[in-house]
This record gives sequence, structure tokens and C-alpha cells, in this order.
Amino acid sequence: MKLFLLLALTAVQTTVNAHSLYYAIGESTAKDKSNTQKLGFVYHPSTEIEFLADYNLFLTLDVSAATWQNLYGPDLKTGAVIPSFNYPSTQQDNWWYVKFGIGVAYVDQTRWGNRRLGDNWMFEDKLEFGIKVYRNHHMALSFSHYSNANTNKHNDGLNIISLLYQYTW
Repeated sequence: MKLFLLLALTAVQTTVNAHSLYYAIGESTAKDKSNTQKLGFVYHPSTEIEFLADYNLFLTLDVSAATWQNLYGPDLKTGAVIPSFNYPSTQQDNWWYVKFGIGVAYVDQTRWGNRRLGDNWMFEDKLEFGIKVYRNHHMALSFSHYSNANTNKHNDGLNIISLLYQYTW
């Protein structure tokens, strides 16, 4: 997992104009309330897609690695890549934003507690509401849903709600 994150960051850093790093702590919405931690890198492409810009939407790419606490065995390690649409406020200084996206995630185990995930490869749907706290510092509330989209016999999807700190430079 560490190698995956290192390779992803190295590959992305060669073409990045703006950078963002974030750290998130979260909790599963399941009965056991397992804790999660996530470290991520957000790539902001320098090119603007005119059609999206007309609607004040900007494309970003989120690359992350996470640990999910497993109360019934070893903790799970995950990695994800999520293309996202970022909608910043049009008010002065863009003090809030909404981000949403769907991407692919890899989970190193197919069981999390009593949940049968069905496969190591899953989809991650992410919705994030954030505010600018000070200059390049942001805080956000994030909702993520993981599922294999019924591509496997077992599909006990899961939800994670996280509090996220992000620094952009």
C-alpha cells in the first residue's frame, strides 16, 4: 500500500500546477462504528474544460490510501483513485465548496467486520462539503460509499463519514 501511494504521488507530481494534501478521520455508519484514517493527494489539472467552467465546475483527481479499523481481525488497507467535480462558491474568496465523484478503490480484504464486501476491487462514491478556514487551509465533511455494484454475489456496501483537513499550495 505504501508503494502504491508513493508511486501515485511521484507520477502525479511531475505534471501538477496546484497541490493539495489531506488527512481524514472517519467512522463507519455500521453498528460497530469502526474508525478509519485516510491520507490523500488531490491533483488540480492546469487545463480548464470549457464546458465544465461554464457551470463553475472543475475537475480534480483524488489519490488516497486508508486504514479501516477491523474489530474482528486485522485492519484493512485501501487505496483509491477518484476523478471528482469541484464546485466552489462564486462568492468573493470562494469560502466554501462541494465536491463529488466516483472512482475505483482496492481493499486488501474482502470482509470488514461482519460485512462481506465480495471483492477486493470496489467503487467509491464520494460527496464532500468544505470550507476555507484560512488562506490555504480547508476543513470538510465527507461521505463515502463503497460497493462492488453487484458485480459479485456478495455486496455488503459500506458508508464512511469523515472529517477532513486539507492544505493546498
